[in-house]
Order: sequence, then structure tokens, then C-alpha cells
Amino acid sequence: RSRGGGQRQPAIEGKRLEVLRCPSDANFDDPHTYGWQNMYTIHNASRVSYGFVHRHHEYAIYRPYSMDIGWRWEYSGGTWTKKYLKSAFGKNGAAKLSDMQAYDGASGTMLMIETPFRKWSRAYGPYLQSYTHTHNILPMQYGINYDYRASGRPYAWGPGSRHAGGCHILFGDGGVRFVNETMNQGTINAMVTVGGREVVETGANF
Repeated sequence: RSRGGGQRQPAIEGKRLEVLRCPSDANFDDPHTYGWQNMYTIHNASRVSYGFVHRHHEYAIYRPYSMDIGWRWEYSGGTWTKKYLKSAFGKNGAAKLSDMQAYDGASGTMLMIETPFRKWSRAYGPYLQSYTHTHNILPMQYGINYDYRASGRPYAWGPGSRHAGGCHILFGDGGVRFVNETMNQGTINAMVTVGGREVVETGANF
């Protein structure tokens, strides 16, 4: 992996892995270079169609009360229950497979999710060569195929695809399933957490 703005490993920069690029999405601004020195700086990078599922972006680091929460106790019906509210990846991520299996089940926990190449700004990733500011994708905040400002495109961390009606998600059991964009937001949120102990009713959404 190249770091920062790239140009440190030219032999691998600019390479594309077609297996990580959805054939339904038209090529956009690829290879991509962003020269300003900030969180988007990258050189000769190729876009990918899949990003890691997080609860929050790193802006939450500066707002402690909205950061990822690793776990909390909840009281209901005379019983205290420990709920793991973190996602599999993120600031309080790095979840173990056993965390998923013990609580929500690996088959109901998101690991990666599809996202279009073209978003509201051409600077937004994700990219193969570097973990940029927008490599993480946030289904909790944006749902699936959210149209930002009627632009026909998602915002920086928005999941979705150029398929009709939904996108693909990689779950903790290794399964990849197409999920409808009309899925209830509460169900999407439940599948982001590794151990929220929610009962997930998928219905006809897969």
C-alpha cells in the first residue's frame, strides 16, 4: 500500500484489481490524483467498489459523545444486558469473529459494503492504494443509495451501487448478499453492530 500522497512505490501505484471493481459501475476519474496536502492526498490511485463498514467517520474523534461505543449495559424487564455496539471495523472496531458469533451472529453482521465510484466530490474514495478519509462507509448514517442534494450521487461515506434497487454486502460468515435500498433503517443499523443483540427481520430485503 502506498502512504499519504503516494509516489513512494511506483511499481504498484496505478494498478487496478478488477475483482474489487463492480462491472455495473462506469469508470470515473481513474486513475485519480489529488495534489493538495490533506486527508484526500493520493497519487495515481484506482477506485474500488467496496469499503469497510464503520459506525462513524474520524470526525467523531473530536466529539467524544458521538464516538463509536464499544459496549454498554442496558436494563429492560428486570435484566441487565451487555450490548456490543461497535462495528466490525472502526475506532472501536477490530472485532473478533467470536464477538459476532456469540451475540448477533456472523451471518447478520456487515463487514464491507458496496459504494459507487462517483460521489458528490471526485475526491471521495475508497481507493485501492491508500486508506483515505473516505475509505470507511457508513450505512447507519446514509442508508443505501441515498441521493445527496438531488445530485444523483451519494455523499462521501454513502453506500450504494449502480445496480437497480440496492447494493451488495459482505457479511461476517463470508456470504455476499444483495440488499434492497428499501430495507428498514433500523435493520441496517442492527447489521452494523457486532453484538447489539437485536432481532434482525430481513423479510424480502435479501
